[in-house]
Amino acid sequence: MKRPGTSAAIRQRVKPLYELSFHKWWFDELIDFLIVRPVARLAGVSQSVIERGFIDKGITGGATGAARVSSAAVRAVQTGFLRYYAALIVIGMVIVSAWFLIQT
Repeated sequence: MKRPGTSAAIRQRVKPLYELSFHKWWFDELIDFLIVRPVARLAGVSQSVIERGFIDKGITGGATGAARVSSAAVRAVQTGFLRYYAALIVIGMVIVSAWFLIQT
């Protein structure tokens, strides 16, 4: 090094340009302020309102509730006796046949 302190002197002379260059024109801060933070807020709102309120409680919650109710009804009917199952199939076939005969 021929003259120590030259870089510090140049840095002091063009301090605004040095700061602008050192902070990369504050591009990251600008992107964070204009894009990242608003999108993060929007994502938080949509996760709490749409995801939890509409999807979890409405769509998937409704399907889950219907599956629970129908499985409880099926469990109450299941006895394990083959005779009862065969009788239900025969009764169902009679009802369907009667429906078709009455329709014509």
